[in-house]
Amino acid sequence: MASAGSAANADAAAKFWGLFQQQKEEIKEMASSDQDITQRLRSLDSSLREAFIYLPAYDQKQFTRDLDELRALLHKRGAASSGSSAAVSSGQSRVGGFRFKSA
Repeated sequence: MASAGSAANADAAAKFWGLFQQQKEEIKEMASSDQDITQRLRSLDSSLREAFIYLPAYDQKQFTRDLDELRALLHKRGAASSGSSAAVSSGQSRVGGFRFKSA
């Protein structure tokens, strides 16, 4: 038989999972500025850290991986938008994350 504390933890973990997944999808679909997305990621990270007290270790790791993926997506998006415009204006081409000057 599960204790009341573990049942409450399971309920809290389930609610957090739903909230996290919703915010994760919203962040992925955001077309707003990088500043807005960064703020949402910070907020989600803070919520995750607070939820660590009741989340099982496996879930902690999975949510942390998901946040890392979102950060990588933001970084990739930022690099693509700033890099392509900078490359065009300076006569550089971009290959595999590297910038090459035109001959």
